[in-house]
Amino acid sequence: PADAASHRGDAALLESALARVPKPAAPEALPRVEAVTANVDGAKPELLIDALFPPDATGTDLFIDGGETYVPVPMPVRPLAGGKQRFAVAFASPGEAASIKGKSLTLTLVSDGGSSDTAWTAE
Repeated sequence: PADAASHRGDAALLESALARVPKPAAPEALPRVEAVTANVDGAKPELLIDALFPPDATGTDLFIDGGETYVPVPMPVRPLAGGKQRFAVAFASPGEAASIKGKSLTLTLVSDGGSSDTAWTAE
């Protein structure tokens, strides 16, 4: 058909967009969450998330989806160095931090080289 070329273009565009959607993290794939440290019971409650990215990654970031539970925006503690980056989530109060206990959070790491999702439950 006359418009078959535009459908191929649409398919390529759709394929490109779908490739950017975060997928569950594979065990050794990058980016991935290396560790999560939850300090939610102290006077200054926080989460520390250590992430691994390709060493030459740019545009690195972390997003956290808590579903119905509010989670403050993660902030980078320091720039990416050697493929490692730490993010911190600072809670306004111990009560705010306590609201994540027992909840499953989705940690989404993104960079120019890809993205991944990791489920994590606060204990």
